[in-house]
Amino acid sequence: MASSDKKLKVIFLINELGKGGSERQLYLLLKHMDLNAAEPLVVVFNPSTLTDYADAIRALGIQVLPLPSSKNSPLKRLFWLIRFFRQKKPDVVHSWSASDNPYAGIAGLLAGVPLRLGSFRDSLANRGFLNLSKLFQYLAIHTCPILVVNAQSILEELHVRGFSTNRLFLLENCVEIPPNSIEIDLPAALSSEFRLVGTVGNIRRKKNVHIFIEGIFLLTDRFPDLRGVIVGQPIPDELDYYQSIQRLIQERDLTEKIILLGFRDDAPLLVRKFEVFCLLSDFEGSPNAVLEAMAAGRPVIASNTSGIPDLVQDGVTGYLVPPGDATAFASALEKMLNNPDREEMGAKGRKRVESKCGCQDSAARLLELYQQLLKRKK
Repeated sequence: MASSDKKLKVIFLINELGKGGSERQLYLLLKHMDLNAAEPLVVVFNPSTLTDYADAIRALGIQVLPLPSSKNSPLKRLFWLIRFFRQKKPDVVHSWSASDNPYAGIAGLLAGVPLRLGSFRDSLANRGFLNLSKLFQYLAIHTCPILVVNAQSILEELHVRGFSTNRLFLLENCVEIPPNSIEIDLPAALSSEFRLVGTVGNIRRKKNVHIFIEGIFLLTDRFPDLRGVIVGQPIPDELDYYQSIQRLIQERDLTEKIILLGFRDDAPLLVRKFEVFCLLSDFEGSPNAVLEAMAAGRPVIASNTSGIPDLVQDGVTGYLVPPGDATAFASALEKMLNNPDREEMGAKGRKRVESKCGCQDSAARLLELYQQLLKRKK
């Protein structure tokens, strides 16, 4: 960057812009970024088969550029990006998807981009990363000089893999705090006569939605008015898991007790109607759904894994349970439903995210990181 008053030109690379957690974080940071100080542009590698954030980002005045469909091999993508970077002359290239880190690192280096960053926003044990070839896994970790992670647990995983901690930057996920005054129209199935317990997220195996269903099943006799609400869409490459969820609901005779709502844009507001929010994943980075539940003032029951314990204080803002254990989940849920202080737990969670997880602060921290790293190169 030539001078302090020059806008920082930043190109973000992302695998796709479907409405998942990583994509939402990019949208939130761009929404709250100082566009007088930065000129971001987003390159999207693959079209989303579901709803996405492309139009929402364009509405911010930020260009979203799909990679040409003809660039359908790693080498074609690499050469296209080298030419594109040379044309645009960005100060920063930042890959937002671990699978695209090699493109930021290699194409950015060959195009002479001053600052090149990659990202890890989920555990290295996640299916997407493990499905990469061993070569791509190595390149995803080692080709960018700086990696941005959203959880301390991921930082530690990368350190074990040989990535120096002084080249890692922790930027935890942010969350917008919804005003209490906003009301939404509830689906008819979510009657106020029921005790609603819910989970939010794309329906993937790692989310352990089946554990949520089994836990509700174990409590139906003791809480006949209990209803489990699942907010989220099936993922094309895991449709078999979604089908298994539907079968489980039928086998457990829970068709009146478990409500599949599908994707909801108003999920952060809908969560306010839950008595308890649950996320029972095998692993996570810094999950948006937990942050949004805390922002809504809801007590949380979540897996004691990865970055979740950095968000949820066991016994203070919620309860932590072992991942994959339906009995432990049911026990924690029964305890929470009988806890007269659960609203206070939710209020403490809201206070925590209000003070530590603001999107404006996170966007400013990210820009400050770029500026500091660029100054070191002068």
